This record gives sequence, C-alpha cells and structure tokens, in this order.
Amino acid sequence: MSIKVNSEGDRINGLKMKARDLRLNIIKMITESGSGHPGGSLSAADIVAVLYFHEMRIDPDRPDWPDRDRFVFSKGHACPVWYPNSMEQRAASFCKANSRIRARKIKRQR
Repeated sequence: MSIKVNSEGDRINGLKMKARDLRLNIIKMITESGSGHPGGSLSAADIVAVLYFHEMRIDPDRPDWPDRDRFVFSKGHACPVWYPNSMEQRAASFCKANSRIRARKIKRQR
C-alpha cells in the first residue's frame, strides 16, 4: 500500500500529507462521536502514516491475505488513529451504537 512517488522528497511529502489527513479525520471522528482521546491519536499519526502507507505489506482489498504484515497497537486511547486507515468507510460510525469500531464511552460528571 505504498505511496507511488518519483523521489524521496515526494515520498516524504506524501507521507506528511497522509499524517495530516489522519489528524483531520481523528478530530472529525472524535468531534462527531462526542467521545475519544485526541492527544494519543494525534501524536501517533506520523508513525502510523509511515507504517501503513510505506512499510507494511498490506492489501485493504484482501484482509485475509496470509502473508500480510500484522500491526499490534496497544495504545488503546489512540485507537482513533488506526480507524481512518483500516476502515475509512466505517469511521463515521466511531463510538455509535452497534458500531464495529468503538471506544469506551466516558460518563461526564455533572
């Protein structure tokens, strides 16, 4: 799933744009859902952009591909950074009832 480019500078600029897009999607998802931890997600955007769009051997059209790379992400409060990558079409359902992508809802004290 690498970014196709002609030079290393183009590759770096492309990855910076992907990280920026991730950050925009994170803010949008968290704002629309009314739930989430933006700090951890925003701080992981550069790392995830490089891994997902440059280093990892993945094919979103073949999620069961046996030779794909696996990504273990244990930074739970930063899960919104991963959702726009892996399930962009479902990111709008983040933290919604019956959604496959969710985070723990935090009850606000009154």
